[in-house]
Amino acid sequence: MDYPLTLHTVLERIPKLVCGVEIVRVAGRRIHRYTYGDSIAARKRWRKPLQQAGLKPGDRVATLCWNHYAHMEATSVFPPPGVVHTLTLRLHAQELAFIVITRRRF
Repeated sequence: MDYPLTLHTVLERIPKLVCGVEIVRVAGRRIHRYTYGDSIAARKRWRKPLQQAGLKPGDRVATLCWNHYAHMEATSVFPPPGVVHTLTLRLHAQELAFIVITRRRF
């Protein structure tokens, strides 16, 4: 294999291979269309405010989002060695607090 199969290397290859390919998400009657290139631009828009908030590569970030395109963008903003903990909206507040507190120790 010429490169590791990590999220970071996959994201680096997108502009070279599939930048203009369309992503279609259907949720009920709503359809959201955009391209992988749009996704790259959105990730760049996410990065600046997060950096201004003090986040940097290598930090741990938790996301609490429904499973949709914005969540995909949010989880891929910072390259490794950063860690993204995806939390689920279906958990009770006490369960979420437990996960967040215990993950801080790692």
